[in-house]
Amino acid sequence: MVDMLCLSKCKVVLKVSSALSAFSKLITPKLNIYRLNALKMFTDIPYFPDAYIPLLEKNENYTEECNKILDKIQLYEWSNYHKEKFNNFYYKLR
Repeated sequence: MVDMLCLSKCKVVLKVSSALSAFSKLITPKLNIYRLNALKMFTDIPYFPDAYIPLLEKNENYTEECNKILDKIQLYEWSNYHKEKFNNFYYKLR
């Protein structure tokens, strides 16, 4: 709980596969948080809460090596393979 609360006070969070950091977004909904890793679909419902956190996108300001790492760890990202089911998933009104 303490770690989650501390993360919720950060300006930006880069998260990996641990769900603990994702729950910090529930504490502070305006938190800028990005996933580094891909999420895979096991059912027709994306994994909560990680699926509601956008991927960190490649950027021309990052090194080539950094962008290659992002390509590799995000290769099987569910949103790349299920666009017809989850069009604009992150931006739908709740």
